[in-house]
Amino acid sequence: MRQPPMILDLRKTSLFEKGHIPGAINFPMFEIGEIAQVQKMTVEEREGFYFKRSKALGAKLVDLVGFQAFSYYCQKGEMESRFFKNWFGPEFLEGKVLKGGYNAYRKAVNQSWNEKYNLIVLTGLTGSGKTEVLENLENEGVSVLNIEKIAGHKGSVFGTIDGESNIPQEQFENEIHQILRKRGPVFTEMKGRYIGTLYIPIQLFRQMEEAPKVFLELPLKARIDRLVKTYCGKDDEFLKKQLMQLKDRLSDQELNSAMEDLNKFNYRSFIERLLGYYDESNVYGESVSNYQMKISGKSPKEILVQLKKAYPL
Repeated sequence: MRQPPMILDLRKTSLFEKGHIPGAINFPMFEIGEIAQVQKMTVEEREGFYFKRSKALGAKLVDLVGFQAFSYYCQKGEMESRFFKNWFGPEFLEGKVLKGGYNAYRKAVNQSWNEKYNLIVLTGLTGSGKTEVLENLENEGVSVLNIEKIAGHKGSVFGTIDGESNIPQEQFENEIHQILRKRGPVFTEMKGRYIGTLYIPIQLFRQMEEAPKVFLELPLKARIDRLVKTYCGKDDEFLKKQLMQLKDRLSDQELNSAMEDLNKFNYRSFIERLLGYYDESNVYGESVSNYQMKISGKSPKEILVQLKKAYPL
């Protein structure tokens, strides 16, 4: 398979970390404060600075891209891109500037939420294997919008797990946009609009609510097994802190019993208690009657087989 051209982001690292075109590599032309310093230089000082900088960056550029085709951009498609072209254009003719820079890209991202996407939304009770099914579909080359994976967040009261943390909102949107650009149906999972500190753009969220839904049904025992494996025995103190977030939703007896289960490492009982709460409250609005198709199985693998029969890809 032909690899897409490399993309270089010429902006300062702080701007790159806030948001960038997915897959881009940060190749800052200037560091923080350098532009202001250059503006105060004499013509001779400025030329000397540019010469040294272009020489240093040229060596890095050769190591990074060699002479393969690549694209580059800055914030507006102006200053850094102009310097880049002037310094390296004659030697690196395969370099192509992205017109309008990152600002133009972000404008396209924001406009894209009004497009109509071919979404197929997996729904089901907590622990029914929705995320695992999505991951298996993705491994088979199917277009998948895995909100939890992009956000680095489980989406439930348990929050971040295994050291994962939220990415900036801007980059969250960029990653979603990159996936939705692909042709054909896109499988995703029904979530609340807010994932930790992040949020799904309202236009996209409304499409997710209105899209065809497939309800995945897994036996209670299998759901407990999966959730114990995913959440328990890694950081019980963290789980206790997260459990306290439910203190206004659980009775004192339910909260104390769940905390006692954790203290005694009785994870199955702990998860079963919480599932009782989640199933009854239906946290994400995933009503067992609000779907177009229902697929039952003893494991996510069985469900995946049936899903692929229902949606030949």
